[in-house]
Amino acid sequence: MSEAAASRVIYGCMGLASVPQAEAAVEAALEAGITRFDHADIYGRGGAESVFGEVLRRSPGLRERIVVQSKVGIRLPEQGVVGHYDLGARAIREGVLGSLDRLGTDRLDVLLLHRPDPLLEPAEVAAAVAGLQEEGLVGGVGASNMSAAQLAALQEALPTPLVADQLEMSLARHGFVDSAVLVNHPEAVMVDFPHGTLEHCRRHGIELQAWGALAGGRYSGGPALEGDAAAEATAALVERMAGGARGAAGGGRARVADAAPGADRPGGRHDRPVPDPVVRRGGEGGGVDEPGRVVRALHRGPGEPGALTGREDRGLRILPWTSNRSPARSTRSPGPCSSAGPWTSSPASCSARTSRSTPTTTRRT
Repeated sequence: MSEAAASRVIYGCMGLASVPQAEAAVEAALEAGITRFDHADIYGRGGAESVFGEVLRRSPGLRERIVVQSKVGIRLPEQGVVGHYDLGARAIREGVLGSLDRLGTDRLDVLLLHRPDPLLEPAEVAAAVAGLQEEGLVGGVGASNMSAAQLAALQEALPTPLVADQLEMSLARHGFVDSAVLVNHPEAVMVDFPHGTLEHCRRHGIELQAWGALAGGRYSGGPALEGDAAAEATAALVERMAGGARGAAGGGRARVADAAPGADRPGGRHDRPVPDPVVRRGGEGGGVDEPGRVVRALHRGPGEPGALTGREDRGLRILPWTSNRSPARSTRSPGPCSSAGPWTSSPASCSARTSRSTPTTTRRT
């Protein structure tokens, strides 16, 4: 399947641990219209790719129906070797060949460079990537967890345009919004999202993929944050909005959640893939008022008191709340949409074409 024909939603495969689980996950994902699957060579120390590869081997023709992307560049700790990021030519090539072997496929549709390597040499990365592309082992190349400056430095050496940047974005980690609205504001010092990255991606047509998109399920049926009124209000809003979406979408999305055992366990950092909430981006006059305001507005007809205007309606996006009364704004510092420690992933990811829209959902890596 071509990237252009693939779904915007991406199934994050970090949590796959057995062939039956992987088979159920893939079947449910396809039923829900999900045709992109995200891997990394470190997920389960290669185990996630191996079980997914077995699913491909058992299902002739499946590979042609889906898009497979994987990530390389993280060295896990082992026998006296400290875990570190490595985007050297040898590490990139070995990582890709290992992924291809475990997946049982001859090509990665998309290769993402997992984490910024402080010793990265752009020319070396470019040579490694160009070699893999010339051999037909890799299609598009993108990045993960990189800032605008890092993307720009890398792009100068690469022979082809970067196709994606995967970053943590969710209702809980909303720094990707805060970094823009808090410019020249004291609270900006609390934002940990790389400022200017969204603008850079939009300008250069780089797709945004969000990991940790469902925030560990905290707003969609996962463990509630006791005593956090903002989180509880957001969870209630998500439930109300998702109710209608579930009815319209059928059972496919629920089955995706069922196919990911442990997705809702506390601290498991696996997101439960239920429909994301749609919230209003501020139209003329500012941001969001409160959860009830948006829900009521969406259920009123045009021209009714409290209904969204045409201008506001065109601004509807899947976005976290941005006002100080935001239900997503928790007691933690403002910050920003599938994984663990610095390496995390969720069963559902979603990307957004930056040339057309704002970021939506995905997973942690």
